[in-house]
Amino acid sequence: MAIILADGDFPSHPIPLQALSKAHSIYCCDGAIRKLRTWIEARNEPQCHEIYVIGDGDSISQNEWDNVQDRMQQKGYTVHRNCESEQDYNALTKTSRFAFTRGERELIYLGATGLREDHTIGNISLMCYYSSGHAFNGEKPQMVRMISDYGTFTPIHKTTSFQSFARQQVSIFSMRYDTRYSTEGL
Repeated sequence: MAIILADGDFPSHPIPLQALSKAHSIYCCDGAIRKLRTWIEARNEPQCHEIYVIGDGDSISQNEWDNVQDRMQQKGYTVHRNCESEQDYNALTKTSRFAFTRGERELIYLGATGLREDHTIGNISLMCYYSSGHAFNGEKPQMVRMISDYGTFTPIHKTTSFQSFARQQVSIFSMRYDTRYSTEGL
């Protein structure tokens, strides 16, 4: 499982923080590295040692990048940076594609909601794009999920079962007007 960390609200709830702690690799949209560094320094986590910072390079200056890299290396982390200057795709898509090219097939998105509603809506809708494989030249990831402090978003394309508990809040919505669905036990 790989974490893709966007630069929205950094999680504070135990569920997304547990996912972050268990990640074998973390892929940050470039500006999110500041929040990750702060969290690592305060808690001496996560357990992974490979962190990749992806973006077009305009969210963090070279001086700040050098500082982040030095501080993370002192904590035992290897931090890689990959800058793509093209502007056809946002940082979340660039980061997702980079992780996918590195063999990541289970993608958990954190920090992808909050701060800006336009980014939140865009990031949620991009989940369908990623889960369908369109972002990855037709190859589908095994699992795509977005976790925030308030819930989990899971795009589905076939009959699916979810574990739940009594009185759990559940929302179902479609990104397409012609989608048909039914539920049992809900």
